[in-house]
Amino acid sequence: MKDTKVLVSEYREKTADMLKAIEEEKYDRLNNLIQERQEILDIFKKTPKGYSANDITKEFQDNDLFSLDKEVIELTKKHFINVKEKLESINSNMGINKAYKKGFSGNSIFFNKKIY
Repeated sequence: MKDTKVLVSEYREKTADMLKAIEEEKYDRLNNLIQERQEILDIFKKTPKGYSANDITKEFQDNDLFSLDKEVIELTKKHFINVKEKLESINSNMGINKAYKKGFSGNSIFFNKKIY
């Protein structure tokens, strides 16, 4: 059984890696990091007798993990909004392109006819 300090430091490392991945827009790494963080939390939940809630909370506060988690949430929301705006812009452009092309498309037989 690992010590509380070791598990909390591993959790902090995973959280810092998540921040770095979000900042670098490497979203494919996020799922794995989230899963690894959850495994650490599951260890605390599965063995409540081995880990005191007070000790865990104290370690989280000492390592400033609560503010780090808030930073992850804020950064994730910010990037989510940016990605959403980009997708809406792309969707809007596609709609404009389709509307523009509809009016100017000609008879396909006329344009595909070979000229010898």
